[in-house]
Amino acid sequence: MQTFFKEFVILINIIYWLPMFISIAISVIAVWLLGKRFKIKKIYRIIVSVLVAYCVSLYWYIPVKKAEEKKIAKYNERTAKYEAAKAVFDEQCKKAGEKIYRTVDNVDGVMLLKARRLENLEEHEIGKSIWVLHADPMWSHAALASFEFGDYISDFLGSSGENYSFVDVLEKDGSISRYKYNKIKKDEEIVEKNPVQPARYAVTY
Repeated sequence: MQTFFKEFVILINIIYWLPMFISIAISVIAVWLLGKRFKIKKIYRIIVSVLVAYCVSLYWYIPVKKAEEKKIAKYNERTAKYEAAKAVFDEQCKKAGEKIYRTVDNVDGVMLLKARRLENLEEHEIGKSIWVLHADPMWSHAALASFEFGDYISDFLGSSGENYSFVDVLEKDGSISRYKYNKIKKDEEIVEKNPVQPARYAVTY
């Protein structure tokens, strides 16, 4: 494989440099023959031939040089953006992590200010595969690796309500939906709209 790439690079160089050398040679020979025909002194023919060779080489070199400079400028621009983004990321990481400021006992339920479920998707996101959504780094839920529609609420209730007795969900229209397990059928969720006493503590992300 390495031999192939070396030969490929050599071929590219030949494709670029060979026409340039041919054009220089043709130009120099043409200038020399014209000078000889008009009986111009040899020293002047040499000077003119050198100048012509220089001008022809510039004709080939300048576009390549400009393209290379443009490529370097784009690379530097991308590098600068990356370094700026990395600096912000590193700074945020210093403050990242879970911090517990105060603990509260005897909490029967919590309110979810954002519920990860199908109803809360934006209009342009509805109908897209979850894998397609996750592939978009600008998706509002992209950082949540385990985005499961419906399971998010169940996770707070646990198995048959072993975590919290109920979970309140703040809907987009401002109403509250209370989810809890049926006391008779432990695996069945029931929903109550706008409970009289909403949960005192909320969870968001």
